[in-house]
Order: sequence, then structure tokens, then C-alpha cells
Amino acid sequence: MKERQFLVYKTTNLLNNKIYIGVHETFNIDDSYIGSGSRFLKSVKKYGKEKFKKEILHIFDNRSDMLLKEKELVNEDFIKKESNYNTILGGGFHTGGFANVKDSDGNCFLVDVDDERYLSGELVGITSGFVNARDADGNTIQVTKERFDSDGTLNGLTSGMTTVRDSDGNSFSVSIDDERFLSGELVSIVTGFVPVRDKDGNYHSLHRDSDEYKSGKYLAFFEGKKHSKETIEKMKESRKGNGSGSENSQYGKKWIYSLVEKRSIKIGSDDLEQYLESGWKLGRKMNF
Repeated sequence: MKERQFLVYKTTNLLNNKIYIGVHETFNIDDSYIGSGSRFLKSVKKYGKEKFKKEILHIFDNRSDMLLKEKELVNEDFIKKESNYNTILGGGFHTGGFANVKDSDGNCFLVDVDDERYLSGELVGITSGFVNARDADGNTIQVTKERFDSDGTLNGLTSGMTTVRDSDGNSFSVSIDDERFLSGELVSIVTGFVPVRDKDGNYHSLHRDSDEYKSGKYLAFFEGKKHSKETIEKMKESRKGNGSGSENSQYGKKWIYSLVEKRSIKIGSDDLEQYLESGWKLGRKMNF
């Protein structure tokens, strides 16, 4: 089994020699990932990915050492230079123990996470009351929750997206219309995995082909589960007044669908809760 590698890399724009230094976790050091960051990605979009060259600077076997090296390289003096794309300090934890907050007047500043004003709610996170959204043109914007709820043209950033993995085991998000996802080149991160329970009732997700799953020491997700009296009463109440009658063959049936399995099925209402708990959605979806 491949070991996860923790990389510090440098990507150079071959046209203007501007560089970007970043970190990346992967099972394949020769994967196609070349960097992130808004300024860097705009340049990639402008010039094309083929105009950039990635070099591996350091390889570690843990995240902490990787981030420490990035913090060392991408410091305040480095990000001030016009010769690179980095805009924030490296290390991923340079604000660890602190929170960006705002007061009742809208003033923003940094405080310790143990600050009494922050803990009491006098100071709130600078994004409190705001959500990140995507407008009709695909632009990412931050708006108030009230506007997001009332504006029908805005979508959540994850709307229409799904988390996938490639053949090297790297995970990332793509559009559900991405040709690589539709063709099967990229698969859902849960493809091939099934929810199970151990003898203590703890839940796990195991791959169907793993020896651990085939050992038989785990129970199927639904095996031995029973509805509580309260749940049964709620399900009975929800069926009242449906008008189909118990003699109808479809009595008590519900349509559900799974974006993972890409199919819709009809099940008995008694099983609905268990399917919803395992990721299925209520309703019938014809196109995936």
C-alpha cells in the first residue's frame, strides 16, 4: 500500500519566472497538482498549465514538519516580493490560538481564542452572519445569510459539486458534470465503501475488497437495528391521510435516491430513516 507523502514544492511560471511555494499531501509525488492560491490560479488560467513547472523541494512523512518548513520559507519578507505569487504566510497555523473577530461597530481585529469577550459573544467571528456563495456568472462572493436565503440566483459553493478521488488516491472536489467524473476516471470517495458496525456498536466505513470487511467480524449497517417506539409512532403519523389505503400495492412506499450509487429506488417507509442516515435523499431523481 502506498504511503502518504507530505511535500513542500515550488512552481515556476516559465514565461516570467514568478514562483509559488506551497504544500501538498499525496500518495504520488508525480501527480498533476501544481498549486493553489487565488493569484497563482489566475495566472495559470491566463497562461495555461503547460507554462508552469513544479519542483519538489522537501518530502516529509508527517504534516507538522511539512508545515514548519513552509512557514520557514514563506515568511513576511518572502510574500512582500513581487517575484512570487504567495500572498499569505506559510505554515497553515500562523494564527493558531487566535481568532479574527469584529465588534458591534464592525471593527475587525485578532484576539486570543480564550479572550473573555470572544467566549461571551461580545466579539464574533468576522464571517459571522455571512456565507460564501456563487453567483449566476460563477463568481465566488460573500453575502449575508439573509440575502443568500432570499436571492434565488445564488448557490452554495458546494452546490453541484462532489468529492472524488483519482487513481493515485488523491481527494478533491469537482462538478458533478465533470467529464472525468461522468466517464469513471474519477470516482466518489465513498465508491466501494460500505457502512458497518463493530461488536460495540461503533460505526466504520470499510472498502468491500478489504480483508477487514471480508473477515465477517463487522455487522451490516442495518443488521439487528430496530426502530424506537417513538420513531414508529412518527412514521405512522406521517402516513395518515395519504389516501392510498393499505390495499394499494404502493401503500407506505417512498422514492429515495443516492448521488453516490446514481440510482433511485422505492422502499417501505419503515426503512426510510435508516436509508436517510446512510446518505440517501428523499425523492426520485431521474438523471444523474
